[in-house]
Amino acid sequence: MAFETGTKKEIEDYIKGHLAGWDWHQARFNIISDETLKDRLADEFMSARYIYKLLEGMSADDWLLRAQIRIQVLSYASIYEAVIHHILFEDFKSHPDVIALTEFKTKKPLVFLLINWQLWKKSLSMMVKP
Repeated sequence: MAFETGTKKEIEDYIKGHLAGWDWHQARFNIISDETLKDRLADEFMSARYIYKLLEGMSADDWLLRAQIRIQVLSYASIYEAVIHHILFEDFKSHPDVIALTEFKTKKPLVFLLINWQLWKKSLSMMVKP
């Protein structure tokens, strides 16, 4: 069951009284060249702060405080990951160090050696019969 209208308004007034607007949150990501990503990051940043203010207003403690902290850590880590990924793989995608992040040396499987080994063992066992 949802909060009553009056309760909801009080909560929203408290949060909005302590939270900057969406434009302020979007401006934090002015280094992001992709407008869609910039808007999404602003949404995520604002939602993380909104939830923080909601739980702060409830004076979260004990398990709820730990949940509040966990939500913040996960939210901010996701935001940082998206920013770093964008900067590396969009803005610096042709830099040799970034290219090196995507290249992996692999060894070719030596299946033919295994097959030859099995054939050799089989022929050896046929030659040495008791």
